[in-house]
Amino acid sequence: MTLNRIFTAAVFMLVLGGLIAGFVAIGPPSAARAAALDRRRVDDLILIAAHIKERNAPLPRMLTRRPGDPRDPSGAPYAYVKESETRYRLCATFAAAASNNDSVTPEWNHPAGPACFRIAHGSAVPLGPAFRPPAPEVR
Repeated sequence: MTLNRIFTAAVFMLVLGGLIAGFVAIGPPSAARAAALDRRRVDDLILIAAHIKERNAPLPRMLTRRPGDPRDPSGAPYAYVKESETRYRLCATFAAAASNNDSVTPEWNHPAGPACFRIAHGSAVPLGPAFRPPAPEVR
């Protein structure tokens, strides 16, 4: 084997090792895409909660959907449930769980799958951790 072939094989192994290490560290591209879509879902729910807070009116029985309102990346509207005159919940279906380690908004941490956030009227921050909704509430 010539020195040139040994060098080429070593460079190839180094590049291959770097790719494998990258996938191990950050996961495959599909996981990164799912995480980005979950971040978008959280951002959308924060925006909806802020819009409800800004209305400065009694909580609506149901949200009126307008063109341009945030929608789940799947195209479905997010779930809104009025619990009382002072509380409502916003729900979405997440691809993966988010925890304090990977969230810039820890109050919006969520499990994988359907999750709801209970929010007080006049606030745009969840009252507590996300919870699993009753089965028919979120797609």
